[in-house]
Amino acid sequence: MKAEAGDRNASEVPVYRDLLYLMRQTTREMADEIGAKMTWAKLSEDVTFAMLLGYLQAVLVNYRYPWGDRRELRSAYVEQLMISKERCLLTGLRGSKPGKNPATKSPARRRTPSRVTP
Repeated sequence: MKAEAGDRNASEVPVYRDLLYLMRQTTREMADEIGAKMTWAKLSEDVTFAMLLGYLQAVLVNYRYPWGDRRELRSAYVEQLMISKERCLLTGLRGSKPGKNPATKSPARRRTPSRVTP
């Protein structure tokens, strides 16, 4: 099957290309600002894009859901996005494993209650 004229690579569309450029630029700027290496930059960009798609899906498509104040939602989304982006740049996948504290290099210690049998 031959590709049609409208079936171009998505990254060739100007708006999409500009969005990718903006994500890469903000990732570099944030990494410089927080002193992170670019090791986890691609993962950080992917997480950013996934969160963006989820937010857009929620506010544009799910119009029947009884949303609260949209400005508060947007503000909370942006804050959580930036926290996730920073954490990803600093710790990569290590920050997403259960039992890990992203602020330290050692795993967080949890006390597990001992099982009591009757």
